Amino acid sequence: EIYGAFAVDRQEGVVGSTLELYRTVLRLRREHDLGVGTLEWLGGYSEDVIAFTNTGPDGATIGVLSNLGAEPVRLPDQAEVLLVSHPLVDNCLRRDSTVWIKFTENR
Repeated sequence: EIYGAFAVDRQEGVVGSTLELYRTVLRLRREHDLGVGTLEWLGGYSEDVIAFTNTGPDGATIGVLSNLGAEPVRLPDQAEVLLVSHPLVDNCLRRDSTVWIKFTENR
């Protein structure tokens, strides 16, 4: 029963569930051909943040930021949020959270 909350029938269609998060990640990866294009590490973040972009064959640039530190991380102004693992607070990514963003203009 300890894992019952993670069963498909309990998570399907539930906003914020692990199942729906992974389904969204897989859909976005397919839609934007992620993993096929060019990967670039993003600078300007602390060592507690993993940040990179993938520019796909269609020219769309998708960024992924993971905040592993205690301090919130402000998202770039020119970014559209595609997916976030935990709600943002004042356009900031909180601790132990990941966001997928689409850059809406040149960085």
